[in-house]
Amino acid sequence: SYQRLYVEPDQETHRIYREMDLNFFAEVDGNEVTVEGEASKQMKLRQIVGGAVRTDGQQIAHISKLKASTLEELLEDRRDKKTVVFLSFTHEIEQAELICKKLGLGYLTLRGSTPERERQVFEDRFQQDQSIKVALIQVATGAEGMTLTAADVAVFYSPTFSFIGFSQARDRINRMGQENPMTIIFIIMAGTVDERVVDVLESNRQLTDTYLNQKRNYEMAKNSDTYPAA
Repeated sequence: SYQRLYVEPDQETHRIYREMDLNFFAEVDGNEVTVEGEASKQMKLRQIVGGAVRTDGQQIAHISKLKASTLEELLEDRRDKKTVVFLSFTHEIEQAELICKKLGLGYLTLRGSTPERERQVFEDRFQQDQSIKVALIQVATGAEGMTLTAADVAVFYSPTFSFIGFSQARDRINRMGQENPMTIIFIIMAGTVDERVVDVLESNRQLTDTYLNQKRNYEMAKNSDTYPAA
């Protein structure tokens, strides 16, 4: 199943978001954030709704803890169960690590910079070590081939524009050996790029599911014609 957890932007977040969206520029705590081009702007908008943005001086300027607080509440409610959390930016991972430490939850982190040899250790520990409750994964890593079926919930803190990246990430808990109903949760800031991205991901998922179902029905019909009932 798919769920959306909505977060309402506060006044300051709304101001910064609107300034960036309209002007390709925003000021955060006296620091300038400028972009060139629509793609770069969309990336900054995603950072802003996540609660922090990288400035022109390469500093992390914090805006709000709205989405972080929602993630904290979710993990606290699931402290006895394993959860996989996908994040887009390294500073979001650092924030999530602080949340896990605050809650006293054992966690593992997988970034794009994580060496390949450490990924099998990551998988084995998450699957087998009962003290590890949270897997924090940078969605761009994809974690292809990794089995994380010890969790039945995957949370997308900052949805990715890539349907392929999303589907690869989502399927880490949807693999052979999964024995529980699965839930995919999007944390969404209302009225922002989050909603548009998730709408596109959901549309692609529905198109993919429709195609696979049609193909499955076609194959069943073809086999039925080939091997008629006696």
